[in-house]
Amino acid sequence: AINIPTTDDPSTLCVTFRSVTIGILLTCITAFVSQFFAYRTSPMDVNIGIVILLSYTLGEFMTLILPTKISKISTNPGPMTVKEHGLVTIMATSGLYNYLIIE
Repeated sequence: AINIPTTDDPSTLCVTFRSVTIGILLTCITAFVSQFFAYRTSPMDVNIGIVILLSYTLGEFMTLILPTKISKISTNPGPMTVKEHGLVTIMATSGLYNYLIIE
């Protein structure tokens, strides 16, 4: 409650080209890494903090390099917002944990 405002600004976007692209990319990467390390005798756990830092860093990087529009599609609506970062984090952590059942 200290860092994130409790009121919602409906003018800020959360589903943007940038958030969907980063979310899908990080979901695939985290699912692959989680599944790959699950087959080890002592499986490694990927921390959610790493995913949060990667998503914010990629969002800020894409803010700098993406053009504003590509043929009437808004790819970069402005700076990375808290809503976009939250959506990317939720998408990426959905592929983080696997439930491997070996009989």
